[in-house]
Amino acid sequence: MIVVAESMPKRMTASQVIFFVAAASADLKGHAPTYSQIKDYIGEGVARSLHSTYRVLLEKCPAYPNGLGLLCQERNPADHREYFLRLTPKGRKLMERLALKLEPED
Repeated sequence: MIVVAESMPKRMTASQVIFFVAAASADLKGHAPTYSQIKDYIGEGVARSLHSTYRVLLEKCPAYPNGLGLLCQERNPADHREYFLRLTPKGRKLMERLALKLEPED
């Protein structure tokens, strides 16, 4: 957990880190998740505080001017009410740095 915490931006909460790692891991495996899927996966105890704060992980835009730019939302072409969460290049680099730190040393 210390390695993960040291790799993430300082203003991220533990719940946001858990949310980001879950969303990023799913996207890297080829399954871009929705907010609801991540919420169900991580459980209500963690997800309860994320309803509005997960948006800090998104790209900056007028609606989220303080976004960290780690995830972007992609509209589901089959259901326009739903958005998939995808890694941005910045988010992918952060996951790569994290993976390097977590690799066992020889």
